Amino acid sequence: MLLTALSVVCGQEVDVSSFIRKAQGGNPEAQSALGYAYYYGDGVKRDFGKARKWWVKASGNGSSEAEFALGCSYYYGYGMKKDYAKALEHWREAAHKENANALYAIGMAYSEGNGVERDNEKAFLYYIDAAARGNVEALTALGVCYADGIGTRQSYKEAIEWWTLAADRDDDRALCFLGNCYNTGQGVAPDFKKAAEYYERAAVLGNTFAQCHMGNCYATGHGVKQDTEVSIKWYKKAAENGDVVAQYILGNSMRIGQGVAQNADSAFIWLAKAADQGDPKAMTALASCYRYGYGTKRDFDKAFVLYERAAGMGDVTAMTNLAECYSEGIGVSMSDSKAFYYCKKAADKDDPTAQNLLAYFYSEGAGTMRDLDKAAAYWRKSAEQGYAEAQYNLAQCYDQGRGSIVPDKSEAFRWYKRSAEQGYADAVYNLGVCYVEGNGTAKNYDEAFKCFKKAADKGDDAAQYNLAVCYANGWGVARDDAKALKLFRASADAGNEDAKAALAELKSR
Repeated sequence: MLLTALSVVCGQEVDVSSFIRKAQGGNPEAQSALGYAYYYGDGVKRDFGKARKWWVKASGNGSSEAEFALGCSYYYGYGMKKDYAKALEHWREAAHKENANALYAIGMAYSEGNGVERDNEKAFLYYIDAAARGNVEALTALGVCYADGIGTRQSYKEAIEWWTLAADRDDDRALCFLGNCYNTGQGVAPDFKKAAEYYERAAVLGNTFAQCHMGNCYATGHGVKQDTEVSIKWYKKAAENGDVVAQYILGNSMRIGQGVAQNADSAFIWLAKAADQGDPKAMTALASCYRYGYGTKRDFDKAFVLYERAAGMGDVTAMTNLAECYSEGIGVSMSDSKAFYYCKKAADKDDPTAQNLLAYFYSEGAGTMRDLDKAAAYWRKSAEQGYAEAQYNLAQCYDQGRGSIVPDKSEAFRWYKRSAEQGYADAVYNLGVCYVEGNGTAKNYDEAFKCFKKAADKGDDAAQYNLAVCYANGWGVARDDAKALKLFRASADAGNEDAKAALAELKSR
C-alpha cells in the first residue's frame, strides 16, 4: 500500500538533495517524500529510522500522506513492531484530512478484522468514500464486495462496473478480475479473446498471476493463437517474479520435456523454488527428481520426506508415490499395510494410477485380504478414466475370468483395443492374438500382423515370435522365411521358449 518509490511520489525523477533542503526547511510534502526515499533507499541509503523520523516531522506539519505512511509502518511492521491500534490512529488522523489512501486502509482493516472488530458493511462504506476521492484500490475492492456480496448485495453487473473503472486506471488486480469474468462467463458472456486481452494488460504491468495465465492462454490457445514458445516465455517471466504456480509449471515442463527442451538441472531448480513456497505438486515432482536422480543426486530419504509432506497437504500423486515407497522400501522400511493405506486414500479420490495399483494390492493380498472382485472393480474404475495399464488388466480379467467376472472374449477384446490404442505394449500384443485366434472379433491376419509388428518393434519377445510366425505362414504379409528366421532368433535370444523350440525344429529339418 505504501507508494513504491520517491519518483512515484513526485511523478518524475527528482534530485534528492533538493528534497533534503526543502525538508530541512520545514516543507511537509518534501519531508514526507524524503521519508519514502529513506524507506525504499531511493537516492539515499535505506534507513527505516530516518524514514520514520521524516514522516513524524511531516505529519506534525500537517501532511496526511506522512500520517498514512506511519499507519502503514505500524500495520505491516515496516521497520517496527506491528501495532494495529496505532496504525488505525494514524490512518484515522489522515482520513480526517480526507486522505483517500487512509480511507481505503481503514476499510481494509475492517474487512480483515485487524485492530477493530470485523465489519464488512463499514469496510464497504470506507471503500465508497475512498473511491469517491480517487483511490483506485478502493474501486477494485468495491468490485470484490459486489462480486461476493460482502457488505452489500451481490451483483456481478456492479462488480464489473467498478472493476472497469479501476482497469481504466491500469489497476492490475482489476484487470485480472475482468479477465476471470470473461474467462469463466461470470456476469458476462464468455469471451476468451477479451479475457486474454485483460490478462495481457495486467501481465505487462507486472502482475504475476496474469503472467502465469498468459502462459496458460498461449499453451491452450484460449483467446490467442496457440504458441508454445510464447507460453514458456510468459511462464518464465512469472516464475522469475516469484509466482509459485508458474515455477511449478516451468519446472515440470522442463522435467518431462513438454513444450520445452528437457533440462534436468533447470527443472530441479524451478521445482525446488516452488516447493520452498509450499506448493504440494512441486514437492511431489521434486521428490521424483530425488527418487530417480534427475537434476540432482539420487536421495531416497529426501524423496520420501517430500512425498510425505505433499501427501499430508492432500496431493493424490504424492499419496500414490508414498504407497510405492512403502511397498518397495524406498526411503523407508517396507510396509504393505501403510502402502495399502496411502494407495486406497488416493484411489478413493479417483486417482486412476492409485486405483490401478490398489487393484494389484487386492489381487495379491498385499496389505489387505485378497479380493479379486475388488481388484477387478478398481481396475474398472481406473480403466474407465482412460488409464491404459488398468484397461489391459481389466481385459485380462475378462479374458481369463477372475473373481466373479465370467470369461467374455468380446469384452476382453474391447478393453485390449482401448489400451492398445494408447500404445500399451502388452495390450498391443494381446490384441494381435485376438485377431489371429478370432477371440471376441473376426479373425484378421492383416490387423494381427500390424499389432505384432508394433509390439515387436518395442522389443516384446512374444510379439517377435508371433511376427516370425506371420512371416513364416504369410499371415497378413508376404511370406518371407529369412525375416521369420531373423525374428525367431531375436525372440530366442531374449529367452522366449517358443522361439527356441521353433529354431530347434528348423535345424532338425
